[in-house]
Amino acid sequence: MDIYEIIQLIKISALMFLLLPVTAHAVTVTPGIPHQFYGTASFSTGITPDGLTVEAKINSAVIGSSVTKDGKYGYNPNLLFATDPDNSRSSQTIHFFVSGIDTGQTAIFANGGFNSLNLTVPGTIGTITKTADDVITNQSVTITSSAPTVIKMGDSVQITVSSQSNTSANIETVQKLSSTSYTGGMAVMSGKTVLNGYEIKITDGSNISISVVMKYDATGIDESTIKPYRFNGTNWVEITPYTRDTVAKTITFSVSSAEAGEEAPLLVRLPLFLLH
Repeated sequence: MDIYEIIQLIKISALMFLLLPVTAHAVTVTPGIPHQFYGTASFSTGITPDGLTVEAKINSAVIGSSVTKDGKYGYNPNLLFATDPDNSRSSQTIHFFVSGIDTGQTAIFANGGFNSLNLTVPGTIGTITKTADDVITNQSVTITSSAPTVIKMGDSVQITVSSQSNTSANIETVQKLSSTSYTGGMAVMSGKTVLNGYEIKITDGSNISISVVMKYDATGIDESTIKPYRFNGTNWVEITPYTRDTVAKTITFSVSSAEAGEEAPLLVRLPLFLLH
């Protein structure tokens, strides 16, 4: 080996010596200490159902999660730790979601932080109870796979709005129709009598199914002649299938945006009647 080869070998060895510490440093990042959160989780109408996912996110990335139990999250054994694997999240803003719904509440990430943060989910969840003659307008509701929205208008009609996924909708109108509603183009077919009727308009949701239970008074009526109808803007159309309960005196059926002749995000907008 001549002197030139020896010099080249020394240069290569020195280069390897210089590169190795840099490479080792690049793969040994120390994670930051997590930030722990806990608290209550509720809707304006009450506590959250058990089993809803609570997520902490930074820039849409989930950095920690828990599930609800007894209206709370982040308690043992479902602790919520917002993690910091690259030790780079200090002072960033965390957004909190319940079942995919943005609560609008935030916190600043602090390594080693331990904070109570009560979460309020916008909208109504569960059951809305009114009298038969009350009017519901522009009421936001939150629907989860385990918690449908149930609208009870006295014992006159019950509307159940459910979904396989978490979503929200706007109850734009639920209103009992008066006798003046059955005039003009909406005049009832000859020989038919209105037993019950409601205007229902639900908007802004997705993947929603709607079940309706309408009450009737069968005094002096052959119950086999009672059927549910909808007005499609031009004609009265019988709703099928439906179930008649002659003990409870109710008719149960389902409606959808397709039946109502509307496109998403408008779900249902139609007068519903029981006629005989």
